[in-house]
Amino acid sequence: MEFLEVWLRLEKELPANSVVDDSIDQIRGELKTLLTRIIDLEALEPLRIPSELENLGVIRRGLLLYLPQGLKQWIVHISFYIVLVMAVMFLIGTAIPTPGADPQLDYLVKNPMVLVGLVPFGIIIVLLQHLAAGMVRARNSRKVAV
Repeated sequence: MEFLEVWLRLEKELPANSVVDDSIDQIRGELKTLLTRIIDLEALEPLRIPSELENLGVIRRGLLLYLPQGLKQWIVHISFYIVLVMAVMFLIGTAIPTPGADPQLDYLVKNPMVLVGLVPFGIIIVLLQHLAAGMVRARNSRKVAV
């Protein structure tokens, strides 16, 4: 835009000459063409590259069943699976009605308040899923930027 302003200022200072006028008209036409191309380019949406996670299914994304890249992602994946195993162990443990008895699904159905103990595990699991997804998105954005 500065170039256009300088051009218009210089155009006023030039003397009238047919060769100069022809050149000015030609340059003016090219500048208008460039300006319309710039406006058209600004109207376009940026190219969106799908991330690795979008290509995976819901179950694979939800259970983090993809190969982590880097130490931080490995730590998040391992933490996710540790918390998931702890939640399953808690569920099995709360299904035991009396010490020494076998786990019974009936006990969980009759006493649903026991399942409230799964809420902290669920919160941690969801947070770790979002953290892992954010790390993959960040890695993909670095790839695109480079």
